Amino acid sequence: MAMQSSSSSFCYIFKYDVFLSFRGKDTRQGFTGNLYKALCDRGIRTFIDDHHLPRGDQITSELENAIQESRIFIIVLSQNYASSSFCLNELDYILRFIKHKGRLVLPVFYGVDPSDVRHHTGSFGEALAHHEEKLNSYYNMEKLETWKMALHQVANLSGYHFKHGEGCEYEFIERIVELVSSKINRAALHVADYPVGLESQKFVNMTSLNFDECRYLKQIPDVSCLTHLENLSFRWCPKLFSLHCSVGFLEKLKILHAEGCSRLKSFPPIKLTSLEQLKLRVKVKKNGCDGLPLSSICMMPELVNIAASGSGGGLFPEANEGAEKVSSILSTNVQYLQLRCCNLTDEFFPILLPWFANIKNLDLSRNSFTVIPECIKECHFLTRLNLNFCERLREIRGIPPALKYFSAIDCLSLTSSCRSMLLNQELHEAGRTFFYLPGAKISEWFEFQTLELPISFWFGNKLPAIVICLAMERVREYSLSKGSKHPLVIRSTFRLMSPIVIINGNEHLLESWEMIDDCTCVFDLRETKLKTDLDEELLENEWNHAEVTCRYVCFGQTFIKHGIHVLKQESSVEEIRFTDPSRKRNLDDELNSSKSQNQQLLKKQR
Repeated sequence: MAMQSSSSSFCYIFKYDVFLSFRGKDTRQGFTGNLYKALCDRGIRTFIDDHHLPRGDQITSELENAIQESRIFIIVLSQNYASSSFCLNELDYILRFIKHKGRLVLPVFYGVDPSDVRHHTGSFGEALAHHEEKLNSYYNMEKLETWKMALHQVANLSGYHFKHGEGCEYEFIERIVELVSSKINRAALHVADYPVGLESQKFVNMTSLNFDECRYLKQIPDVSCLTHLENLSFRWCPKLFSLHCSVGFLEKLKILHAEGCSRLKSFPPIKLTSLEQLKLRVKVKKNGCDGLPLSSICMMPELVNIAASGSGGGLFPEANEGAEKVSSILSTNVQYLQLRCCNLTDEFFPILLPWFANIKNLDLSRNSFTVIPECIKECHFLTRLNLNFCERLREIRGIPPALKYFSAIDCLSLTSSCRSMLLNQELHEAGRTFFYLPGAKISEWFEFQTLELPISFWFGNKLPAIVICLAMERVREYSLSKGSKHPLVIRSTFRLMSPIVIINGNEHLLESWEMIDDCTCVFDLRETKLKTDLDEELLENEWNHAEVTCRYVCFGQTFIKHGIHVLKQESSVEEIRFTDPSRKRNLDDELNSSKSQNQQLLKKQR
């Protein structure tokens, strides 16, 4: 990835711009070969594996290095892609490696339906079934599930779909090449061991500077000459320990990313008046000296997005100064705040939350607080609150008035009274909510409850106002170990759970979530991410058929309960049927026809 001499290092951020993953026998001599040539012709450094190399099931260290040194991954999903265990292992490795690294994965559905990849049907379902026949141990079955998850994940990414007979292949390839070309930065940057500035690099007019994953970068030099810089990123630089103070005074800087720099202990004073997005992952001191003063954030009116993780609770110095020193007048304009794994305690809310009165999306997952105080209700604009994996959380004493989306997956310490509050009927009737809650429970106010999958109902000309509840329970398998009188509990493991709404045969995949333990999903059908062309799917003057189910990628079994509640103030019960009304009409027609025939027969006999 980098060339180094005794006095300096010449750092290319990536050795390869593009890594191609594909099924050789399907596309090497055709589509993938042509795509590779088109990329190379544009000067885009592209890795394609040597087809002369022997292949087994596992990817080689050479391929692992190539993946680690690549920026963009193009996955060519062809007819026989899933029949290759090598391709599936390669795909799984890519998706696991790029997690949280900000690299681009671009799926190309070449002559296959994306839904076959996502739902493991068609040739992909056949290939996975064939793999399952060959695998028989627990370990191998786990591998099968990781392959299924990898296919599910890649199919949910934005990509390209080529259908044979629809359009020219060379034009399709050109669109891919144009996208890749727009994403990469071909400039190489010379970084001296003792940098004194960038003037000599002729980059005065540069608007974007990317140091991501630069192995040998130790310091960010003086960038005061880059007066037009709008985007600065130095993520995952393992040796970076110091930033020049000029980083904090770039007047036109809009985006600053500094995640994963393990040796970076402090941040310079910040006065970035144009900053819109700030992402950090630094271990700042807890004495308040090297954090980010909230008063300075208030002076950045354009800053609406802050994402930080692993800051050890010292990101904001005000948290260590006491609540009485926090101004009640100043407030940031931040609308999205992500503070994952920051070891936040109960003091966070009363001291720091008033600074974020305009917050709309708050992610506090994987933290250490035990109580969310009543002051959370003062966040009048908050619509999304993520508390996933806050294992110590016991109480939530207030619900923001505008809250729509709430997630508390695996918050197993929540009290039963708190869980009941989050399942309150009035809350879900008034709020058009989408809640993920710990524990598998359906409240009594769901009039229609069933154990069957899927839930089926019929409705008239418009989508009804109903609240749906899906409750998932882990199934524990029991077996007797040798020499033991007590059964051994084997806990099944959940992965991704995906609620699905099917209307007149057309699938609408809702937001997927990772489920570790028992959980309950409650959502207003009208708030789901259904297609914008839903009106075209609905039948006029006829009953529309809807099904609600939950597709999951997991190893183990589930016990699923369902519930439906009709919002009577907005939808009439008569507008919804839980038995097929057309079947009843057909039976009535048959009955009437039979009566008419009998009457005619009686007349003839007379």
